[in-house]
Order: sequence, then C-alpha cells, then structure tokens
Amino acid sequence: MDNNGIKWTTVPYSNKTPFLSTVKTLKKVYRITSKLFSEDKFELIHFRGYTLGNTVRKLKKEFKIPVIFDMRSFLPDERVLGGMWNLKNPLHFCIYKYFKFLEGKFYNEFERTISQTILGKKTIRDWGYKDKDTIVEVIPCCADLDFFDFNKHISNNDAIKEDLKIGKEDFVLGYVGSVGTWYCLDDMMAFFKVLLKNKPNAKFVFLSPVDPKVVFDIATRIGVSEENVRIKFVERNLMPSYISIFDWSVFFIKPGVGKAASCPVKHGELMGMGIPVIANTKVGDIDLIVNEEASGIIVNSLDTLEYESVVTKMPIFSYSKEQIRGIGAKYYDLDLGVNAYSNIYNDLLK
Repeated sequence: MDNNGIKWTTVPYSNKTPFLSTVKTLKKVYRITSKLFSEDKFELIHFRGYTLGNTVRKLKKEFKIPVIFDMRSFLPDERVLGGMWNLKNPLHFCIYKYFKFLEGKFYNEFERTISQTILGKKTIRDWGYKDKDTIVEVIPCCADLDFFDFNKHISNNDAIKEDLKIGKEDFVLGYVGSVGTWYCLDDMMAFFKVLLKNKPNAKFVFLSPVDPKVVFDIATRIGVSEENVRIKFVERNLMPSYISIFDWSVFFIKPGVGKAASCPVKHGELMGMGIPVIANTKVGDIDLIVNEEASGIIVNSLDTLEYESVVTKMPIFSYSKEQIRGIGAKYYDLDLGVNAYSNIYNDLLK
C-alpha cells in the first residue's frame, strides 16, 4: 500500500458491551479521523455501511469535503427481513425508524451513493429520491476472475472428488459460503431432495464453515440421507479447485426489499468457474444476470412444483463454461469495479 501512497490506520472494534461499545468506537473514529485531517488534509471520505454515517456527517460539516456513501445493503430493511429486528417490538421499531431517517440524510447530504445493484438504485428512486438530489452509482461486488478461472482448475477434479468421497460419475450440486440468517437452507435441501429423484447419484457439497450438525439435522428433517451430503471448510486458495467439481450450484436467499441491493460475490466467483447457478427471484440483480442473461435457472417460488420444473430444465441448459464466465465478467470483473471507483474519485476531486 505504501507504494500506492496509501496510509493505513486501524481503529480496534469491540462488541463486548452492545451499543455502548459501538458508541465508544465511533468516538475513537471521530477523534482519530480529525487528527489525521489536521496532519494531512485528505480531500474525500469514502465509507461503507450505515454505522459510521452520523460520524461522517459530522466530519463532512467540519472538513467541508465530499463523501461517498457505499451502502452495501439496505441495512434497516435487511435486518427486518433477517428477523433481527421485529417491528412489533417497540424498541426495534424505533431503531428501524431512526436508521431509515439517517438513510434519507445520507442520500440527500452525501455527494455519491453506491448501490451494488441496479434493482437497489431503482428502489431508491421508487422511494422518492430523485436524480438531481441523490446521485446513485451502481458497482457490484467484484470477483477476482483471474483467480476464479475454470481453465486453471480442471486437472484436479478426480483428486478433489476422491477427497470428498464422491464417485467420478456422481452429479454434484454445490453451495459456497456461510449458512444462516438470509440463506434458505431448508429450501435448498428441499430442492436437492427433488433433484435426487431425477439423479439418485447426486451429492450436495457444502464448501462452508457451517457446523455439519446444522446441515445434517435439516437434511434428516427434509428426508435427505447424510450419505448424499458433503461438508468441508476450504481455505480460499483451494476454493477454485473444489468449486470446479460442481455440475451446478444453488443459493436461495430470503427475497424482499432488504435484499434488493444484495450482490452475493459467490455468484461472480461461481460464474468465473463456469458453473451455472440455480437461484431464487427478487434478490438484487440475480433475475437480470441469471434469467435475462440465461446464465442459469431462476426459481420463481420456493415449493416442490417449482423445483420439479427446474429439474426438468437442467438437462437442456446449453451454455458452456466459457459463455457463463463471459457473462459473469460483464458484471463482476474486478477491473470494472476499480475503474468505476476511480472515475467517481476523479469526478469528485476535479
């Protein structure tokens, strides 16, 4: 970073005492940032998420410099969707309203808002924030497609399958990443149960840090044998090699406004590996990338009849790995993200 003129300063974060620890951390951020500005007057603030927003508003007023609000998601609505805030709870309702109030301030006061999805930008417009008052740029989560490249990881497939005790001819449905909160594990397992009727040799592989008992308990409840499920935590440097054994991948995410701005980076990584994806509708730009671009199959409802319909479509899916990777590059390529941010910086600092 030194070679690129980047000075890195950290602020230790603790959640030992909820709320109070956050307040303490925000005060540290304000104090350290003010000190840094007095030493080396930076010209722009770029912050992620909502938590720092009020502190940044104060810093903006003092320093009189432009701010980029990189929102990542619609945090208040996402927490309601994930069940972390229950709007029937008076305290949660007040917290939700407070963050929605702050959200509006961020849109109106900061020079740029970054949404990860086109749908997220459209949602902001639907809420009444107009172009002239709120400039919204769309920059998806980016994937390192030089690293996640199927051309570099096809020779180890037999060894990987042997490691996971999967037959060479077995069909592999894969899942990548954490499980819980917004991911519909029960529904994904129910889909796999339907797939098994069509492909009895199928294996469901989870490349995840999840506690295996969590997955196996759900499999048992849904009616899927543990013999058909594999779970392994894989370090990032090995992830492409393990993804390369997937025939298809699946992820179902709770749909709703809270996920309109969601952009699962795993999708970009899977596409870089040429893996077609089965995903549900109304989550970020998944409908655009999977359905309209025909790079996979969209599940329109989480029920058995829809799963059966999807399973019948899988054998006639015709896109090659190279075609899937090419579509992924249009949306998730790291260089596109770097250039987009660079253009915004240059525009605000000219």
